[in-house]
Amino acid sequence: MIYKIVFSCDEVDDFRRVFEADSEATFLELHQAILQSVGYPDDQRASVFICEDNWEKREEITREEMNT
Repeated sequence: MIYKIVFSCDEVDDFRRVFEADSEATFLELHQAILQSVGYPDDQRASVFICEDNWEKREEITREEMNT
């Protein structure tokens, strides 16, 4: 299955990115595609949040282990 993911930003006029990802793709692959599409370096911490239907954060997936 292929997922179509659309990103937009209310703070930037006409900002829109469309990604197609295989159901086997990882969050890291999505992260790298997003950075590449906007020309950002890949040297920062990053997280993906799994949310409820009302956008409440349920789970955070970090790029690197955050246990201290």
